Amino acid sequence: MANVYKLFGSNVYKYRKKQKLTQQQLAELVEVTPSYIGLIENGKTSTSFQIIEMLSQALCVKVSALFEEPETDGTCVKESNTEYNPQVAKMYLELKQLLQKYEQIAFPKK
Repeated sequence: MANVYKLFGSNVYKYRKKQKLTQQQLAELVEVTPSYIGLIENGKTSTSFQIIEMLSQALCVKVSALFEEPETDGTCVKESNTEYNPQVAKMYLELKQLLQKYEQIAFPKK
């Protein structure tokens, strides 16, 4: 599993590029500085649920999309210097469940 900050940041970057937004434009939509967007995209900082929600709205994606791991070809890839940590796995699953509950409230199905 990739570092959650790097995973989140790379997804923000991917969807920002897809929307053809600059860091400046996204920062204005989210009411933060462009340098803060850069820190997020580079996986150098954490952020609040409020900012996550604003990013998801500005990028026109569900919150969970910002935490999705990229598709793989089915081969097992192990990052160097990382080991499976059950506590991190549990926290990741809890975060995923919280985000799914949030999406059900914030984006109700019609």
